[in-house]
Amino acid sequence: MLATKRGLASALHSGDPAFDGLSGYFLRRLVPALGSLLEAAAAEGAIRGDVGAEDLLCTSALLC
Repeated sequence: MLATKRGLASALHSGDPAFDGLSGYFLRRLVPALGSLLEAAAAEGAIRGDVGAEDLLCTSALLC
């Protein structure tokens, strides 16, 4: 996503009111999907059970 959406971070932080709802839009869709994947991975023992979708998304964003 980061490679294909190169201007996204700049747009989100541009102060343009047209982008105000965009981060919420992404979170409403990504958190449930990622949460399901993390729960399945935890059930299989592939990851720790205390890894949350919001935490993983926030960490990924900070790394970028």
